[in-house]
Amino acid sequence: MTLFFPSNPSTRGHTGFFSTVFSTRVGRSRIINNSQLEIENTCVKYFLYLLFFIVLVGGPLYFFYAENESALMIRAFNEVSDKAVIIHDPIYSKPSETNNQKLIFFHVPSEQVQTDYPIVDHDFGLSFSDALSVKRQVEFCQWIESSRDETVKNRDGSETTVRTYYYTKGWVDHLIPSLAFDQPAAHHNPQRNPFPSMKSHASGVSVGKYHIGPTLITKNQIPERTISFSKNQLESIRGTVANTQHNFKYIGSGYFFSAYEPSNFEKTLRTLFGFVEGSLLDWQVADLFTSCEAGDIRIKFIDQKPALGKGVTIIGRQVSTNGEIELLKASNGYNVGEVHEGQFNSPRELFDATISIYRWSTLLGARILIIIWAVVISLVMLGDYITSGTDIFLSTISLSSLMIGLVWLSLTFSHGSGSDIGLLSSFLCLIVSGLTGYVLISKQTVQDPPVSSMKSK
Repeated sequence: MTLFFPSNPSTRGHTGFFSTVFSTRVGRSRIINNSQLEIENTCVKYFLYLLFFIVLVGGPLYFFYAENESALMIRAFNEVSDKAVIIHDPIYSKPSETNNQKLIFFHVPSEQVQTDYPIVDHDFGLSFSDALSVKRQVEFCQWIESSRDETVKNRDGSETTVRTYYYTKGWVDHLIPSLAFDQPAAHHNPQRNPFPSMKSHASGVSVGKYHIGPTLITKNQIPERTISFSKNQLESIRGTVANTQHNFKYIGSGYFFSAYEPSNFEKTLRTLFGFVEGSLLDWQVADLFTSCEAGDIRIKFIDQKPALGKGVTIIGRQVSTNGEIELLKASNGYNVGEVHEGQFNSPRELFDATISIYRWSTLLGARILIIIWAVVISLVMLGDYITSGTDIFLSTISLSSLMIGLVWLSLTFSHGSGSDIGLLSSFLCLIVSGLTGYVLISKQTVQDPPVSSMKSK
C-alpha cells in the first residue's frame, strides 16, 4: 500500500490560498416565525445568564489562582536560589552523597539527554527516541454552519425575519455533529475518530550521570516542535492499523492524512436525503476550491526534545547517589524543579526565565480576563448608569483596579514580602479604583442633579 502522497498545496490534507478564500457555501434561506424567534431568544437569554454567572464568579477566582501561583513561585525561588549546589561536570563526575536531598543545578549538551525507553505510538508504529514528551494532534475536516438574520418589510407594513445559512469547510480540532444542520445531507460531518489526540511522557531521562523522573519531566519547559519524517523513518508504518485499516499516508509538513471514503449505503442515503432537502443539484463555486472532504483526518506529532547545540539546564533535588532528581518542596509548599532548553549561568537566571514565561502566558491572560470581567460587569450590572464610552472606561478601570488591589492585598498579607507584589502596589490600585469611581459618580451627579435643586431653580 502506498505510504506517500505528493507534497504540494493542492493535495487534500493541505490548505491552499483558494480553498481558504473561496470555501464558504450559501445554504437555504428560511422565514423564521415569531414563536420560533421567541423560543430562540429565551434560550439565548438563559444561556447568557449562565455565561454571565460563570464570568462573574470564575473571573476573580481564576485571577486569584494565577496571582497566588505567581506569589508562591517567586517566594519559593527566592528561598532556594542561593542554596542550590552547582554541578560543574555532570557528565563524568559521580553524584556526591553530600548533595543528597539538596537542590542541584547543571547543564548538559543535547547528546547527553537519553530517555530510558523511546516513546512509542503503536497505532502508527512510530518510535520517538530521546523526546521528553510526544503529542499526537488530530485535526478533522468538518462543515461549520453559521447563519445571518435579515428583517424584510412586507407591503402591508409588517416585518418578516429571513434567515440565511452559510457553510464553511475546514480543519478543526474537534468533531462537529451535523444532524441539526439546516441541510445535513449536503453538509454531512462523519463522526470518525479512530486515533484520538493524546500526549505521552517519557518514564525517565538520563542526563549525564544523573536521572530525572516523571514529576520533573512533566514540568519541562522545552519548546514544542512538529516532527517531520523521512521515508526511511516511515517504513515502520507499513502494515500498521493506521496504514492498513484507515489508509493513513504521509503528505509532508509533518502530517499523516487519511481520506474519508463513504460506503455505497451512505452515498445512497445522502442522495435520497439530498433530494428531500433540495440540495441534490445545489452546485456552487466553493465546491471547486476545497482542501479536504468532510470526514478526512490529518494527524501530526509534536515533541519536546532539546535542539542540537542547545542542551538542557536542570535544577532539582538530588534524591540519592544514583543521581535521581525529583522536585524539592519549598517551605510554602511550592514544588521547585525545572528543565529548560539552553544554557543558563546560574539558578537565579533559570528561575527568572521560568517567572518570565509564566508572566507572559498564564498571568497576562488572567489580568486580561479581569479587565474583560470588569467590562462585562459595567455593561450588565451598571448599564443604567453607563451612558457613554467614557463611562465604560472609568467603570472598567475602577472595577478592575479594585479587584486587582484586593487580591494583591490579600496575597501580600498571606505571603509577605517574598513576592513581587506589596502594600504599595495594592494601595495604589485601590486609590486608582477610588478616584475613577469618584469621577464616574460625580459625572453622573452633574448629569442627573437632585430633584430638590431642580425645584429651587
